[in-house]
Amino acid sequence: MKNEVMKKIAKEFQYKIFRKVIEKYGGSIKAASILDIPSSSIRGYKNLYSDSVPENLLKKIIDIKIISQKELEKNTLYTFNKEDMIRSILDKGRIK
Repeated sequence: MKNEVMKKIAKEFQYKIFRKVIEKYGGSIKAASILDIPSSSIRGYKNLYSDSVPENLLKKIIDIKIISQKELEKNTLYTFNKEDMIRSILDKGRIK
């Protein structure tokens, strides 16, 4: 498992940016091909099924001018390493 850097961002902001991506490209399938992720992931992020977004995906969204770095910084609640978070959660479960 690779140790991805993830960002938890404000829910309203997360919804807004993925809605904008879908609107800009005329649907989740085209948007997904631009961002190189599955279309179901685009819809999942928009519908807030995931409460964190990979940092590299957010950088792509900045590159296609959906949001600015400043907007991202303002709406980021915290940043974490995915593998470290999973390991921490599993370790807590093993203690019980």
